[in-house]
Amino acid sequence: MSVAIALLPVTRLNQAITTVNVTRLLQAVTIVQVTRLLQAVTSVHVTRLLQAVTIVQLEVFS
Repeated sequence: MSVAIALLPVTRLNQAITTVNVTRLLQAVTIVQVTRLLQAVTSVHVTRLLQAVTIVQLEVFS
């Protein structure tokens, strides 16, 4: 009986640590995905903006 009682806190501690680790991992993955998505969107926007500006400049100067 005493062994089972002694194991309970350890199990709870392991569950707590696992939960924290999984949460941190998910947060890290989410941050990376959001960052990559923002970078991709920004790159596309910047590229299109530059293309648009270049086209306008070419039309103005031609």
